[in-house]
Amino acid sequence: MVKKKKEINIEETYPGVTKQIDRYKQEKPPSCSHCGSDNTADVMVGIIGRSITIAAETGAKLVPNVKDRLGTYWCRNCKRFFD
Repeated sequence: MVKKKKEINIEETYPGVTKQIDRYKQEKPPSCSHCGSDNTADVMVGIIGRSITIAAETGAKLVPNVKDRLGTYWCRNCKRFFD
């Protein structure tokens, strides 16, 4: 007998997350201030379920909690943070 996996409703688990995801998808991060690439992402600090869900849906760069802020954006080409 094969058990059916229960589908997860992310909106029930994280109320308001769908609107956050839509906002991140609509807002285009700026070009990299180091190399000029358009291949950039928003930075999300903290590895919790809500952050993981948003990052998975939007392609944001997810980093663990850090003492000093690394930057608002991340460049996928030169692998550097920037504001």
